[in-house]
Amino acid sequence: PPFPETEQLKKLGDCISKDSYPDGNITWYRNGKVLQPLEGVVVLIFKKQMDPVTQLYTMTSSLEYKATKADIQMPFTCSVTYYGPSGQKTVQSEQAIFGIYYPTEQVTIQVLPSKTAIKEGDNITLKCLGNGNPPPEEFLFYLPGQPEGIRSSNTYALTDVRRNATGDYKCSLIDKKA
Repeated sequence: PPFPETEQLKKLGDCISKDSYPDGNITWYRNGKVLQPLEGVVVLIFKKQMDPVTQLYTMTSSLEYKATKADIQMPFTCSVTYYGPSGQKTVQSEQAIFGIYYPTEQVTIQVLPSKTAIKEGDNITLKCLGNGNPPPEEFLFYLPGQPEGIRSSNTYALTDVRRNATGDYKCSLIDKKA
């Protein structure tokens, strides 16, 4: 499935148990802890079908989940528990870790190569970084004395710098200065 975005309820996946008898219960887990339904955050949709010929059950539990940054690298699993004549049996799924999308909240600028002093004639590169996932691919670079930003990837090269290049350099996501 596509990567879920933070703060949006999205389908994460299906847990499917095929050809079982008797039917059973499906439970979802986040980092080993049972996920309970919670309106707008955890929605579990359960579907059960019986094959009219074999009398075996197929059960599907769909998980809709509102991801947060805390879910990055968090394992999700599900299990099916059956109650038969010989007692209870539980089968665990393999774990799934989902990539989580979230917007950039902070932009930083770096000067490369990193050195304490820049002198006339140096070539430097300004690099902008955003902390979102995926990271932004395009920024606006603001140079001293130029009110309009220059649209570029995450780097901007300055060659043969001169004294008049002194000033504040900024970069931003396409619409706000950082």
